[in-house]
Amino acid sequence: MEVGLACIVEGHGECKAVPVLVRRIAAQLDLALPMRIPPPLRVPKSRLLKPGELERTVELAARKVGRPGAILILLDSEQDCPAELGPTILKRAVAVRGDLP
Repeated sequence: MEVGLACIVEGHGECKAVPVLVRRIAAQLDLALPMRIPPPLRVPKSRLLKPGELERTVELAARKVGRPGAILILLDSEQDCPAELGPTILKRAVAVRGDLP
């Protein structure tokens, strides 16, 4: 069974790097599941944090990845505290698609 992973990222560099990074991590963990990683959704953090935008993007990612699948949100936290931003983003994402990890 193939598992899908949808990625939401900020920049062009992450679009290229995330699929490679995820596959390398899966290989190191010796995951026997074949992975399907659609092209990442690139959304600037300033837009993603606006009300409704993260929710819209998570829903789009969920439709792209299908089942079984998961969503990875990767953001820089240069000016934000990751310990505060991470749980806030997770709460908003789970409110929209709590059926996907």
